[in-house]
Amino acid sequence: RVSREQGRPLTSSQRTLVGRMMGSSDNAATDTLLAQVGVSNVQRVTRLLGLTYTTIRGGGAAGSSTWWGYSTTVPWDFLKLETYLVNGTPVLTPAERTYVRSWMSNVTSSQIWGVVNPSFASMVNAEVKNGWGPRTGGYRLNSVGRIKGYGRDYQMAMLSRSPSRRICRPPTNWPRRQSTSGRRRARPIPPTAPTTTSLANT
Repeated sequence: RVSREQGRPLTSSQRTLVGRMMGSSDNAATDTLLAQVGVSNVQRVTRLLGLTYTTIRGGGAAGSSTWWGYSTTVPWDFLKLETYLVNGTPVLTPAERTYVRSWMSNVTSSQIWGVVNPSFASMVNAEVKNGWGPRTGGYRLNSVGRIKGYGRDYQMAMLSRSPSRRICRPPTNWPRRQSTSGRRRARPIPPTAPTTTSLANT
């Protein structure tokens, strides 16, 4: 979005950084891209998307109070963003949405967990972006993505807390069973009050 506003297409170096950030959760790549884009621009686009309960931080070193990994959000905002990526929004062009989702469909094997665990058959399309990191009271393990196949289409978000670094896993056959039965679309209910979680290592 910001690149388009500035009339400057992403450079090959920036595309490489995006691949590292999205595909393998490379924090150094995220640091560089955030510095180039500007924290204020990310905050502005967050507001344009209507992510009411999301607070973007940035500019500080890892572990400091202003580190981007300590940005906060709620499941409903995560789900709203994923729905926009799938169904469209005036804030992002179709090409921009496709670019983001193409990386969510091609994360490294170590990043395939959360809402897309276990992995699926080839006829099921899975997109995911995960984040994790230590915080007071234990690790935060967050996951947002989409599963589409067998006539079903789900956008999902999982924000969790664990006393140790454990990969969050839904019941083994839950998404697979749900994707093969019926055609009713899941309709999420927004929270009545925000319960935030950090986005460390997103």
